[in-house]
Amino acid sequence: MSLNQFITVLKARRYVVLSTLLVAVVIAVAVSALLPARWTASASVLLEWKGPDPASGMLISGQTRPEHLATQIEIIQSRNVALKVVDTLKLHESQRIQQDWRDAAQGRGSLKVWIADQLLKQLDAEPVRESSVVSINFSGADPAFAASVANAFADAYASTNVDLQLEGARRAVGNAGQASAASLSAMQPSAAILSPAVESIRPSFPNWPLNLALAVVIGVVIGVLIALIMESLDKRVRTEADVTEELEVPLLAVLPHARRPRAVTKRMRLLPHRPTSA
Repeated sequence: MSLNQFITVLKARRYVVLSTLLVAVVIAVAVSALLPARWTASASVLLEWKGPDPASGMLISGQTRPEHLATQIEIIQSRNVALKVVDTLKLHESQRIQQDWRDAAQGRGSLKVWIADQLLKQLDAEPVRESSVVSINFSGADPAFAASVANAFADAYASTNVDLQLEGARRAVGNAGQASAASLSAMQPSAAILSPAVESIRPSFPNWPLNLALAVVIGVVIGVLIALIMESLDKRVRTEADVTEELEVPLLAVLPHARRPRAVTKRMRLLPHRPTSA
């Protein structure tokens, strides 16, 4: 099929393509309207590797190494950090959450651990490209709750990171002797909150522009396919190209279809009818 034939098919079956496109858009709008909305809040944390200079002994800072960045992301997504978020926000005291725990876990296990696991399912920590910044993203049904949980995770991670560093320093100096206050105070946190999470204005799910764009693309593609299938099943001869293609002989001439002018047709209808004689 040539390009001209393809365009001719689309013109002849344009209503099929438009109808399919309309159906796809209507379905996308209906599904997007029925899906529950979710909001995503993001808090940015700056990671920086700090340690003593082997030559001078002074505390220096540098770019976070890839292995260190992956470790910090694992810490953010750990149950230990999530449990601190539960305690900070006092989620275990919510009557609704307690009822959800009873319905889901039948009252078995730890309530705080169950809440922490539910929070981790909606948490995502990812590094910002070519930087030492990690974005902590939390999705929830309420924008204010999502922002508060994202900020709580950032605070809990910073606190956990400091605790881990101090514990490592105590163990290191404990093998050689009693740690001095100066050596502990020299330890600096390697995580700092760059920007706290704020309430999102628009829900992150469903993504209306993306859904509508996909509906338009899918509707057009399916409509064109249906038009081509209908054209392949239609064996009628409508154009000169159809005659040449079906008969495989050159076309010599085409007789135009002459239509009577409307005025002549109207006058012929007004003429009295005369019966023919036998």
